[in-house]
Formats: sequence, structure tokens, C-alpha cells
Amino acid sequence: MNLKKFKQTIYKHPNIFIISIALILFTLSQFEFSNDQKRDSHGRSRLYLAAENSNVGELKSLLKNIKTPDQRDECQWTPLMRSAQNKHLEASKLLIEAGADVNARDKGGYSVLMVASGSNNADILTLLTQKGARLNEQEDSLGWTALIWAAKEGHYENVSALLDAGADINLKDSTGKTAYDWSIENGHNAIAEKLKSQLDLIKSTQPKKIQDNNNQL
Repeated sequence: MNLKKFKQTIYKHPNIFIISIALILFTLSQFEFSNDQKRDSHGRSRLYLAAENSNVGELKSLLKNIKTPDQRDECQWTPLMRSAQNKHLEASKLLIEAGADVNARDKGGYSVLMVASGSNNADILTLLTQKGARLNEQEDSLGWTALIWAAKEGHYENVSALLDAGADINLKDSTGKTAYDWSIENGHNAIAEKLKSQLDLIKSTQPKKIQDNNNQL
């Protein structure tokens, strides 16, 4: 069809032209959505990679047109798990605001809070706990908690943030070790002292609680 006949067709049938444009736009939008869902060889989507690299601009754009922000890779890691591990606070906030699961776990049972505790960024731990991350979950094989992991890795501020949030200091892993045991074993003396102080405080309050209970009887 030449240009003259094309114009004549539009003038005679304007609705056909409008419908055609709508179909073209819809097709392009579907192509863009499909492209956003493509994965690399490790199962990582564009959203996942944007979160991993703290590409905030792209992350904001992608989050507008997705069904879920929990697009998992081949190991069942979510974008939030990766951004939290990589200490990307702004990216983590955006994902949580978009509905990312703060208690998501990977194949091995590691939670978002656990992987974040292994990186030295207390602000992200505080964000996660404020948004409902469960403090005392244990991963499947080793039985580590977020507190154990932070103590083992020597992240003092992470340990402080987790204790402030109410983490259970007495939980043991599959070998029977507590966060305090791991801090001693790995030579993290400042953390060991903090944990010891917390343990002593707990012990000192126990007799008082018992006495108070007895007085109420």
C-alpha cells in the first residue's frame, strides 16, 4: 500500500488506525515485560542484578511493572537477600517497600537477616528487624542464627543491633556452640566481652524474677 492509499484508509476508517496503534503498543509492552523476566545462566533477572549492584534508577523502573520483587536465582536467593548482603541500604528499602519478603530463605535455609548479618552493615539489620524479620531462625545444616553468624564473622555493630532487637543469645548451633563460643574461638574479643556482659546481665536478673514471683504467691 502506497502512502496515498494509506492516508485514505485512515480517513475512511479511523477506528482501525486507533486499534492498530493500541495493538502495537500492547505488543511492545509485552516484549519489554518479557525482556525484564529474562534470566542469565545463574537464574538472575534484571531486577536481581539491579538490586545486586545497587542500580537504584533501574530498580525503581523495574519495580513499577513486576508481579513480585522476589525473583529468585538458581540458589533461591532473592534480590533483597543479595542487596542486603552487599550492604545496599537504599536498594533494600525499595525492595521492601515493593513487598519483598523479609523472611525469604534460600535452598540451605539461610534467611535475609542471616546473610545480611555476615556483612558489616548494622543499618540494614535494623531495617530488616523493624520490618518484621524473624531474629532467631536457624539455618538448616549448621543451625546458625543471625547473631551467631555476626559474632563468628566479627561484626561488632551487627551483634549490637541484633541484641538491641532482642536476639536470643543462648541459642546453640548444631555443634552446641553459642554466639559467645564462636566469638571466643575466632578471637573477636570485643564481641566476646559484649556477649559475656549480656549473659551476666541475664543471669543477674533471674534470681530477682524468681523472688518477685514468690512474693506474688
